[in-house]
Amino acid sequence: MLFFYTNAEPAHLAEKCQTTPKTSQYKSVTTDSNRSTCPIRGKVEFIDIQPYGSNSPSLLSAGIPLKPNIKKQIKGMKPNHFFDAVKTVTFDVGYTIIFPSESVGTSYQRELAKHGYDLCPDRLENSFFQSWLRHVTESQGLIYGTTEAHAVETWSKLLQNMLTHFPSQQFCPKTVSTAARNIYDNFASAGAWKIHPNWENVFRLCKQQGWKVGLLSNWDLRLRKLLEELGLSRMVDFQVISAEHGVEKPDFKIFQTAADKAGCKVSEILHVGDTFIDDVIGAVEAGAKAVWCNHREQEVDPRLAAYAGKAILVNDLSELLSHLGQSC
Repeated sequence: MLFFYTNAEPAHLAEKCQTTPKTSQYKSVTTDSNRSTCPIRGKVEFIDIQPYGSNSPSLLSAGIPLKPNIKKQIKGMKPNHFFDAVKTVTFDVGYTIIFPSESVGTSYQRELAKHGYDLCPDRLENSFFQSWLRHVTESQGLIYGTTEAHAVETWSKLLQNMLTHFPSQQFCPKTVSTAARNIYDNFASAGAWKIHPNWENVFRLCKQQGWKVGLLSNWDLRLRKLLEELGLSRMVDFQVISAEHGVEKPDFKIFQTAADKAGCKVSEILHVGDTFIDDVIGAVEAGAKAVWCNHREQEVDPRLAAYAGKAILVNDLSELLSHLGQSC
């Protein structure tokens, strides 16, 4: 999924809306930026932030065009012998294996309400993704950094940018800083996340194939402890977290790091993730195979057709489970 950055806010979000919490099932944010350290990345193309499984507003209502549907062009990209030569499977974490327990907008709304701010969750959701996209597209170097101080500062600035979408409100800088830290700590806890219901089944099938299984994620230093609390650490053979290695997907170096930990070649890795640029292009250009978990059935990026035999498209881990079962 690719995004076009815009400051436009859907008209229906500009209206006063109720602050009744809404829970979304899954959500994904995928970006395509101009980071100088990632030559694979190109121009940002369009936005769609509508949560999968919810009726939350989408920026598509702002009139931003989607790419043509080219699913018919990739009918031949079925697995068949796709899994041959695979020795290790790496999984992205956020929005591939784990998802927020509730909508991001609801989480932010609840914390800000504690400080006396009555804001609409849907508008917070919209401002979060726009602010995050701005951060990604304007970042030079690592997005998640390598220190906790960097991560805290990043997420604090993100909240500050989010609140600029509410010009009629007056916000106390000290209060906003406190709220940002509380939100940061909340998302470091297992209670803020839920695991995809088919993760364990996918994991078992991978192990039945004799494959090593690893986690390969762009995330800050909170992730390792979070994975332990969720019980994922003890399941997998290894973890590669960008903040611990100073390199992020789609850089080929992070895939090489995963291969080194697995004791295999990059060409023997199958990487599974929800972000087309980081998880598909990054993996394939590094020499691995890739599975794009397009769990919200977004319009297919035309570049995927060029990766026939190297990448496949599935709706989510449930469909991947079906393919793995057929290959056993």
